[in-house]
Amino acid sequence: MAEKKYFPQLDRLRGMAILMVLFYHSILVYPLDLTQIPWCKVLHTNLWLVEMPIFFLVAGWCFCYDGSYGSYIKKKAWRLLVPHFAFGLLDLLLRVVPNPLVHETYPIGKACKEFFIYASNEWFLWTLFCMFAIAPFVHLCMQKGKAARILILGVALFLTLIQNIMTTVFSFKNIANFLIYFVMGMLLRRTMDSTPRKNKEEVENVAVWKRCFGIVAGVIVGSLLIKVLQWHGWNGYDETWRLTFGKWVQPVIEVLTFY
Repeated sequence: MAEKKYFPQLDRLRGMAILMVLFYHSILVYPLDLTQIPWCKVLHTNLWLVEMPIFFLVAGWCFCYDGSYGSYIKKKAWRLLVPHFAFGLLDLLLRVVPNPLVHETYPIGKACKEFFIYASNEWFLWTLFCMFAIAPFVHLCMQKGKAARILILGVALFLTLIQNIMTTVFSFKNIANFLIYFVMGMLLRRTMDSTPRKNKEEVENVAVWKRCFGIVAGVIVGSLLIKVLQWHGWNGYDETWRLTFGKWVQPVIEVLTFY
């Protein structure tokens, strides 16, 4: 995966995700909590369930490694960690110094802890950097064969399922939650690169009805999963997860993540 390619279709996908983020953050919670309005709450929840997975899926698809981990990680640090610390320190300053731009201020100690230990409001860039940091090793494992790729996908899925008993230190919980989408993006890219296509235009210009069917089916399946995994507690909302599956796996996670 040394060659870097441009996929114009991904720009459209990124654009859709960016619009979703804008809509998501336009639903205010302060000074007026719009999530108290039922349709706003539904929109707020569903946008979150879609927008972030798209970003991580695209990031996994765009993963590119030239074989030199040193130069690779320097580029990722420049593109992700520099803006992470720049915007994070600005946010930290606004939360320490009383001002009308934020509704809550923190003591300097708590503000530093939230940013440097938990990544707080700037969690996305830090989480993405951590995924890119391990991506070359995941990529090398994928080269071992189909069994290795299935194992990697299974591990990522397992981390997603137990993300609610993961520690939030260094954004480990977010990494566990969204790593599955990054891995899926890597696998989809690998599949596309390794599969010969006789007619590229025919593959790219999929019939409109098929796209619509895929979207509708995705929404239906996603809604059912939300109902089963979240409303019934399997994602940690009413402690059902801890009382069933989590009771034996939690001690292991505590050791691995200093929970």
